[in-house]
Amino acid sequence: MFEKRPSEEWIAAVRQSAKDKTNRRFLNDSIHYTKILAETMIRPATQSVDIYSGSLDRTCYEDAVVNVKCAVRILVDDLQAANWAKAGDNVTIKKAPRDMGEHFFIADGAAFRFELDHNKAMAIANFNEPEVCAELKRRFDAAWNA
Repeated sequence: MFEKRPSEEWIAAVRQSAKDKTNRRFLNDSIHYTKILAETMIRPATQSVDIYSGSLDRTCYEDAVVNVKCAVRILVDDLQAANWAKAGDNVTIKKAPRDMGEHFFIADGAAFRFELDHNKAMAIANFNEPEVCAELKRRFDAAWNA
């Protein structure tokens, strides 16, 4: 189910969009896509990263989260499964106060990945859509401060 791998063209387009910070949506539907997006959105972040995840799959997030240079706030449904993320120097992790629905992450107030269907790892992502990030940040902050 989660074995679909991105094409070289998709990877090149994502890397170019990350470099140029273009407003272009990317569909993605496997953990392999998620890993690439996490590495191209989270790792280079300089201001802040907020992540809401069920268990923070180590395969997808480890390289990005442990090496990020800015503050990272993580809300998870399964705190025990996500304990590995505490290895990051700038990482604060909490159990989500409730199921927040779709999983997502935002980086530097402009880049995001938002799951449309968690069971299929189907999501949309964009490197420059601050309006969507503002709404996701509002939802994240409300849960973080609950």
